[in-house]
Amino acid sequence: MSLLKKEYHTRIYFLGLCLMAVGIPLSRFTMSVAGLLLFGNWLFEGNLKRKISLFLRNKPALVFASLFLLHVIGLTYTSDFNYAIKDLRTKVPLFIFPLIFSSTPAISGAKFAKILKFYLLSVLGGTMAGVFILLTRVVTDPRELSPFISHIRFSLNVCLAITVILYLLIINTKEITLPWRYFLFTLLAWMFTYLYISQSFTGFFVMIALVLAWLIVASTRLPVPWVKESLILLAIAIPVVLFLYIRSDYKHYFNISSENISKLEWVTPGGHYYYHDPNDKVLVNGHRIWIFVCEDELREAWEKRSRIPYDSLGQSGLKISDVLLRYLTSRGLRKDAGGVKQLSDNEIKRIEEGIADIEETRGSPLHRRLSKI
Repeated sequence: MSLLKKEYHTRIYFLGLCLMAVGIPLSRFTMSVAGLLLFGNWLFEGNLKRKISLFLRNKPALVFASLFLLHVIGLTYTSDFNYAIKDLRTKVPLFIFPLIFSSTPAISGAKFAKILKFYLLSVLGGTMAGVFILLTRVVTDPRELSPFISHIRFSLNVCLAITVILYLLIINTKEITLPWRYFLFTLLAWMFTYLYISQSFTGFFVMIALVLAWLIVASTRLPVPWVKESLILLAIAIPVVLFLYIRSDYKHYFNISSENISKLEWVTPGGHYYYHDPNDKVLVNGHRIWIFVCEDELREAWEKRSRIPYDSLGQSGLKISDVLLRYLTSRGLRKDAGGVKQLSDNEIKRIEEGIADIEETRGSPLHRRLSKI
């Protein structure tokens, strides 16, 4: 027997779902609060026997809940119970949410659309925060563009947001007003743009997979033959073009430059000796790292150009000497005083910021991400 009227439990349930929609892309704390609110509401609403019966008759809910039970069974094989219990605690939602959702009356289409709108606005807020970071500070790692949650999780949220937008535009159209429709089209374009500038490989490939799946499904449902054939050709062309692009980038990066290893010079223009290790095959942008290296000249020339000492850590936490060595190699310059002199002031700043390859600063975001990987 509940202490509150049923309508109050319904409102609390809806509030909890809205909080969850906001928390998923932005805040683990908000997600935890939403989970506690939903479970507490479910518990105090009463009728537990009937709810558990509904849960046990719901096959999809049982499948999701069984994922949690697999982790419980895994306790019999663990040797680190402290970590196992901690991990199990984070997996509790795998059981709790199927239990709550399968035994609570479904919300209306209008309320469901509102929850999705809260989710989309939250993802939009996360992308705006990322762009603000990009515009106001030096970003050496794309992961910095997701200040609230893991960049991989956020990129997946962007992919889900794109799917939600398409759902609202194509399927749940009666709940969307004309101003919202214009907004969703703009938001769709923005989400694709953000995936591009955020350099998220996970998000990019998940989005490609979703687009391919949509093209294949659409091609089976459309009655016009030439439209179906066009969609099928597009579904084939996208992975082929992507493969050729990545293959071209890979070949360019690992295409060994034409230095004649058998006739290497041993003395720098400044009269110091080079270090060569032609057997070391480590490359940066097609150039060998360990040839034409004169560390004494590098140290002296660097400390004339920068306030950060050669042997200390730069702004990214990486050692300046290592970053400088790789950057000069990526440009095809010798690792001596002459090589450092050819660097511009902007390039000196890039090295201080931890950028170790010139390819990370030019070309498309996909090219820069491939270079970093």
